[in-house]
Amino acid sequence: MSTTTTSEARQYSSMNTGVGDERRRQQQQQQQIPHHHDDDDTTTLPSSSLLHLSPRVKSLKSKLDKFVETRCIPTEKEFDDHLAPLSGADRWSMKAVPPCVERLSEEAKSLGLWNLFLPPTHPLPPS
Repeated sequence: MSTTTTSEARQYSSMNTGVGDERRRQQQQQQQIPHHHDDDDTTTLPSSSLLHLSPRVKSLKSKLDKFVETRCIPTEKEFDDHLAPLSGADRWSMKAVPPCVERLSEEAKSLGLWNLFLPPTHPLPPS
Protein backbone atom coordinates (compact mmCIF):
# COMPACT_ATOMS: atom_id res chain seq x y z
CA MET A 1 0.00 0.00 0.00
CA SER A 2 1.43 3.35 -0.97
CA THR A 3 0.84 6.65 0.71
CA THR A 4 0.70 9.99 -1.02
CA THR A 5 2.44 12.95 0.52
CA THR A 6 1.02 16.45 0.44
CA SER A 7 3.64 17.56 -2.08
CA GLU A 8 2.80 14.60 -4.35
CA ALA A 9 -0.89 15.46 -4.13
CA ARG A 10 -0.16 19.09 -5.09
CA GLN A 11 2.00 17.94 -8.00
CA TYR A 12 -0.75 15.60 -9.23
CA SER A 13 -3.32 18.37 -8.84
CA SER A 14 -1.20 20.85 -10.82
CA MET A 15 -0.69 18.28 -13.60
CA ASN A 16 -4.47 17.93 -14.00
CA THR A 17 -5.29 21.62 -13.95
CA GLY A 18 -7.38 22.41 -16.99
CA VAL A 19 -8.79 18.92 -17.38
CA GLY A 20 -12.53 19.29 -16.99
CA ASP A 21 -12.24 22.85 -15.67
CA GLU A 22 -14.70 24.19 -18.23
CA ARG A 23 -17.25 21.51 -17.39
CA ARG A 24 -16.86 22.13 -13.64
CA ARG A 25 -17.26 25.87 -14.23
CA GLN A 26 -20.48 25.30 -16.19
CA GLN A 27 -21.85 23.00 -13.48
CA GLN A 28 -21.04 25.57 -10.80
CA GLN A 29 -22.82 28.29 -12.80
CA GLN A 30 -25.91 26.10 -13.11
CA GLN A 31 -25.99 25.64 -9.34
CA GLN A 32 -25.89 29.39 -8.61
CA ILE A 33 -28.84 31.01 -6.89
CA PRO A 34 -31.14 33.00 -9.19
CA HIS A 35 -30.41 36.72 -9.14
CA HIS A 36 -32.97 39.48 -9.66
CA HIS A 37 -31.85 42.47 -11.73
CA ASP A 38 -33.60 45.63 -10.54
CA ASP A 39 -32.64 47.72 -13.56
CA ASP A 40 -34.45 45.57 -16.14
CA ASP A 41 -36.85 43.55 -13.94
CA THR A 42 -35.48 40.20 -15.12
CA THR A 43 -34.21 37.20 -13.27
CA THR A 44 -31.09 35.29 -14.22
CA LEU A 45 -31.61 31.59 -13.68
CA PRO A 46 -29.32 28.64 -14.16
CA SER A 47 -29.77 27.03 -17.56
CA SER A 48 -31.49 23.93 -16.25
CA SER A 49 -34.91 23.24 -17.74
CA LEU A 50 -36.25 22.52 -14.25
CA LEU A 51 -35.52 26.08 -13.15
CA HIS A 52 -37.19 28.00 -15.97
CA LEU A 53 -40.24 29.85 -14.75
CA SER A 54 -43.49 30.16 -16.66
CA PRO A 55 -44.66 33.70 -17.46
CA ARG A 56 -47.35 33.41 -14.75
CA VAL A 57 -44.82 32.33 -12.12
CA LYS A 58 -42.30 34.98 -13.23
CA SER A 59 -44.99 37.62 -12.77
CA LEU A 60 -45.94 36.28 -9.35
CA LYS A 61 -42.28 36.08 -8.29
CA SER A 62 -41.70 39.65 -9.42
CA LYS A 63 -44.75 40.83 -7.45
CA LEU A 64 -43.63 38.88 -4.39
CA ASP A 65 -40.04 40.18 -4.61
CA LYS A 66 -41.33 43.75 -4.84
CA PHE A 67 -43.68 43.22 -1.86
CA VAL A 68 -40.87 41.83 0.29
CA GLU A 69 -38.42 44.57 -0.71
CA THR A 70 -40.79 47.55 -0.45
CA ARG A 71 -43.19 46.49 2.32
CA CYS A 72 -41.77 43.69 4.50
CA ILE A 73 -38.12 44.60 4.85
CA PRO A 74 -38.85 48.27 5.73
CA THR A 75 -41.16 46.99 8.51
CA GLU A 76 -38.46 44.96 10.27
CA LYS A 77 -37.60 47.79 12.70
CA GLU A 78 -41.25 48.14 13.75
CA PHE A 79 -41.37 44.37 14.25
CA ASP A 80 -38.17 44.33 16.34
CA ASP A 81 -39.19 47.37 18.37
CA HIS A 82 -42.52 45.77 19.22
CA LEU A 83 -40.87 42.56 20.46
CA ALA A 84 -37.93 44.18 22.29
CA PRO A 85 -39.68 44.82 25.63
CA LEU A 86 -41.30 41.38 25.72
CA SER A 87 -39.68 38.37 27.33
CA GLY A 88 -40.50 34.89 28.53
CA ALA A 89 -44.12 33.82 28.10
CA ASP A 90 -45.06 37.30 26.84
CA ARG A 91 -43.15 36.63 23.63
CA TRP A 92 -45.52 33.72 22.92
CA SER A 93 -48.77 35.57 23.61
CA MET A 94 -51.05 37.24 21.09
CA LYS A 95 -49.87 40.66 22.29
CA ALA A 96 -46.42 39.72 20.95
CA VAL A 97 -47.72 39.78 17.38
CA PRO A 98 -46.80 43.22 16.05
CA PRO A 99 -49.55 45.22 14.30
CA CYS A 100 -47.41 45.29 11.16
CA VAL A 101 -47.91 41.53 10.75
CA GLU A 102 -51.68 41.94 10.38
CA ARG A 103 -51.26 44.92 8.02
CA LEU A 104 -48.80 43.02 5.83
CA SER A 105 -50.98 39.90 5.90
CA GLU A 106 -54.01 41.84 4.68
CA GLU A 107 -51.96 43.57 2.00
CA ALA A 108 -50.48 40.26 0.84
CA LYS A 109 -53.98 38.77 0.61
CA SER A 110 -55.23 41.72 -1.45
CA LEU A 111 -52.28 41.29 -3.85
CA GLY A 112 -52.83 37.54 -4.25
CA LEU A 113 -49.65 36.72 -2.33
CA TRP A 114 -51.29 34.74 0.46
CA ASN A 115 -51.30 30.92 0.75
CA LEU A 116 -49.28 30.56 -2.45
CA PHE A 117 -48.78 26.87 -1.74
CA LEU A 118 -52.50 26.13 -2.15
CA PRO A 119 -53.76 25.17 -5.60
CA PRO A 120 -56.24 27.61 -7.18
CA THR A 121 -59.03 25.03 -6.86
CA HIS A 122 -58.62 24.61 -3.09
CA PRO A 123 -61.99 24.97 -1.32
CA LEU A 124 -60.60 27.42 1.24
CA PRO A 125 -63.07 30.29 1.68
CA PRO A 126 -61.73 33.77 0.86
CA SER A 127 -60.42 35.53 3.94
